Amino acid sequence: MNTFLKSILDKTWESVEHTTQAITQKIEAMLKEPSFSIEELASFVAAHEYTNFNQRSLLGITFHFYELKLNDLTFYLETKGESGSYILELLITNSTNTLVQYYSYQHKSNPTKAVKLTDQITQMMK
Repeated sequence: MNTFLKSILDKTWESVEHTTQAITQKIEAMLKEPSFSIEELASFVAAHEYTNFNQRSLLGITFHFYELKLNDLTFYLETKGESGSYILELLITNSTNTLVQYYSYQHKSNPTKAVKLTDQITQMMK
């Protein structure tokens, strides 16, 4: 009986060690992935030389609209304020999917939080 319990305990420890290693590897891989904040992405779109820009004043509030097309990606940015410092919306789409979306009205949204990007977008940001 003692040998039986020892074998169960050994297998349990082996399983725990394997799981711990797998989790550690996953976390390390996630930390190595490039990421950018919404603010960094917005700055990239607003400052890019190929960005189309529009500005409107509605009810005394100035809104800024930016659209940038690079390869098959479309970046869309809306900001408000005289300097356009408050980000209302940021979308990054390709021909079939929305890759990144940020809306300031969503409670969980945080413009300083880092978001993971595809390799294609990351290469454009460099």
